[in-house]
Amino acid sequence: MSKLKYLFVIIITFVVSYFINNLDFYRSKYPEFSKDKFNFQMKYNDIYYNLNTYNDTFTYGLSWDRDTIISYKVSDKFKREVYSKLVDIDIFRYPKNYAPTTTFRRLPADYYYLKYSFDTINYTINWRENTESKNRDAVKLRNLFRFIISNIENDTIINRLPQSQIFKL
Repeated sequence: MSKLKYLFVIIITFVVSYFINNLDFYRSKYPEFSKDKFNFQMKYNDIYYNLNTYNDTFTYGLSWDRDTIISYKVSDKFKREVYSKLVDIDIFRYPKNYAPTTTFRRLPADYYYLKYSFDTINYTINWRENTESKNRDAVKLRNLFRFIISNIENDTIINRLPQSQIFKL
């Protein structure tokens, strides 16, 4: 029985060290967070929301022919949370034009655009979400966008803007 315990301890040690080493590799692909070197732009449904941390603006579609652009700086905490979520979902794995496959189509479709920069690394993702994909990657990306949108919609500055007529039923 002691040989079996010894073998079990060796196997567990190997498995744990494997996961720890892979976690370090996974995290090392991304530069360390810096509020000055990380920026992003997130558009939701083309003209409805456009949050841009590159130039600290927020564009809000009031009607089909009129937008409101305001000066809008997100908190450093929020930027750090977005950065952390990008790292957690391993955002570099997503293609520029993301399209999970499924047999179920949903209309109207939401359109998401995300441009982000880590120091000198720039990347863009376009996603026309016309599916209810339960694919793990789709769920993670959808949750990222919902997190950003939720923060926008719960901000008191944004809530003071006039109601949009674009998506009003």
